[in-house]
Amino acid sequence: MKSNCKVLFISFLVILVGCKATPDIKKNNTTPTIFTLIDTQQFGTKPNIIAVNKLFELDDKEKNKFNHFFDNPTNNKLSPHKRVFKYIDKKLKFFNYYGQTYTAQNTINNNAGNCISLAILTTAYAKLANIDVNYSEVTTAPVYFKNANFQLISNHVRTKLFDPNFKEATNTVYFYKPGIIIDYFPSRNSWGSGIVNEREFIAMYYRNLSATALQKDDLNLAAWNIVESLTFDASSISAINMLAVIYRNMGLFEKSEMVYQYGLTLDAENLNLLSNYHLLLSKLNRFDDANKIQVKIDNAKDPSPFRWLILADDYYQDNEYKRALKYYKKVIEIAPYLHHGYSGTAKSLFALDKKNMAKKFMVIALEKTHEATQAKLYKAKLAILSKY
Repeated sequence: MKSNCKVLFISFLVILVGCKATPDIKKNNTTPTIFTLIDTQQFGTKPNIIAVNKLFELDDKEKNKFNHFFDNPTNNKLSPHKRVFKYIDKKLKFFNYYGQTYTAQNTINNNAGNCISLAILTTAYAKLANIDVNYSEVTTAPVYFKNANFQLISNHVRTKLFDPNFKEATNTVYFYKPGIIIDYFPSRNSWGSGIVNEREFIAMYYRNLSATALQKDDLNLAAWNIVESLTFDASSISAINMLAVIYRNMGLFEKSEMVYQYGLTLDAENLNLLSNYHLLLSKLNRFDDANKIQVKIDNAKDPSPFRWLILADDYYQDNEYKRALKYYKKVIEIAPYLHHGYSGTAKSLFALDKKNMAKKFMVIALEKTHEATQAKLYKAKLAILSKY
């Protein structure tokens, strides 16, 4: 079943992914700089926030079921990490993949959840089996979810179960340790964003809850969850970006700008930050300042093709086809193997009444796609273009 099981994060418009499995998670007792910009009194009374020790907790019934399977003599020939995978694989046979973020036990109770939920559940089982895990964040082609105020885009997370029987040889360097990567929603159209440790993964969980609350215009819950997220990963650009968006929607524009500026000291060329900051300045009619940020956007070296794709799509939707064309070509430059940049270039050229050139790029888009549904769509568009 196709799913939108992804890590939600804030992007532009006012828009809406190695560690040990056994230790307890403790919050960082240091006070990172971002917290000097936060006055929680502005967020209102703190609501009930799910405690971190509840994330990976399973009830006795589920623990017994897992242990019975794991210790069953018929499974002894399998390495421990493969037994965990086999149990999860059976568990997900009738699973409903959709975009809710749950704790491990709630994922079981609902027999549903997104990729964060499934990674949490996987970690819960790994902890029972004393298996080490880590996570990797993957940026995928944008999936858009819209309501009146927000545009949601998505990231993806996958989990690796390490082989506990692996022994490192002396004087040998290992780039990768053996294990099983569990990718609940594999895609050809992806871009690795790097390894995520357990603290960063937990921060993703609270960031997801914040994004969901923000979509529902529950700024109180969104704000407190993003504070919780930052407690576990104070340097997360996605969380910092979301905090700034929350401030903006609270009408605290000065605070919002301060957070954007702080985020840009950590990542000066991040398109999410720059685009949202540009949006804030435009909203405040500070067009000279907005133009300066636009120059930074145009000159940014952000390596993610999908962030450029999101930017291009946004300008295309605003009928700014020349600027959209510029950013679609940036996608092609960074990732020439992806079909998205070519199709975006084609539709922008078509809108600019350059139909012959549009056809050439649509042909390339068709050649680059590996998805039957997408190929069918491109063939239909080519048929239309062939009439000109």
